[in-house]
Amino acid sequence: MTVPRVQIELLQSLVKPELETQTGIRHRAEAYFKALQASLCSQFESLDGKAKFKKDAWSHTEGGGGITCILERGAIIEKAGVAFSSVRAALTETMASRLGVQPQPVLATGISLVIHPRSPMVPAVHLNLRYLELAADAWFGGGTDLTPSYLFEEDVRHYHGRLKNICDRHNPGWDPIFKKECDEYFFIKHRGETRGVGGIFFDYRREDPEQFFLFVQNIGNDFPASYLPIVEQRRHEPWGERERTWQCIRRGRYAEFNLVYDRGTLFGLETGGRTESILMSLPPEAAWVYDHRPDTGSREEALELVLRHPREWA
Repeated sequence: MTVPRVQIELLQSLVKPELETQTGIRHRAEAYFKALQASLCSQFESLDGKAKFKKDAWSHTEGGGGITCILERGAIIEKAGVAFSSVRAALTETMASRLGVQPQPVLATGISLVIHPRSPMVPAVHLNLRYLELAADAWFGGGTDLTPSYLFEEDVRHYHGRLKNICDRHNPGWDPIFKKECDEYFFIKHRGETRGVGGIFFDYRREDPEQFFLFVQNIGNDFPASYLPIVEQRRHEPWGERERTWQCIRRGRYAEFNLVYDRGTLFGLETGGRTESILMSLPPEAAWVYDHRPDTGSREEALELVLRHPREWA
């Protein structure tokens, strides 16, 4: 399944370079993220066929706000969140120190998506694209990663292959760099394993903002084509109580990463963001089974081995 041509044209029409003199790259990025949110919500509603997104508009206490869209208890999707935000806030000393700057106002706009499918055979997925602007500095960042409960290698190769194609169109050296950054970023240190099978991750990209804005658009526009075919391929795979238990254990690891290490979560909470929107990424159900160890030679162990020893997929 690919993005309908009309939706791609709509997204591109909102970010034409000639708008630069009128609105600046910040406003173009904001317009793109908002349009991408609407497009993705429409496509995932069509995929699920049962549940609809609930839209929740909110305002930030220091300026700006956002729209959080949540889909729950669907036929295919157990929980999905697609959040757009454009906020102004003051960096605390803690957050400013993490960014290597002095405390100052910051403007941040972006989109964040998390899908938690009902079936353990369909991987969870995350997408985040953002633009941050300080008084004398600005950059794009973001990434996307795939988080399966069960390993289907052809799915992972498809997902990584599309990301590599996007990277290669801009710079052939980007994919290995951003893939490595993804494996290092989505690493649960206290577990000694990655959150999932990776993807790409990049941050603080200050060089050539127009090229990175185009790169961000390419990632966002291609996201349905990288993920939806996997859903269609795995949605009818059989599963039972054992697979559901393992899925909930993996979701527990997902929650651990988001609450302990995720920069977006920390940034949102530190800058007084809306808690419900920040924590929308958490799964609807998770489990922590004491000292759980997969059976030797099992499908569960096959996934865990990959998470402890990341591989090259593309």
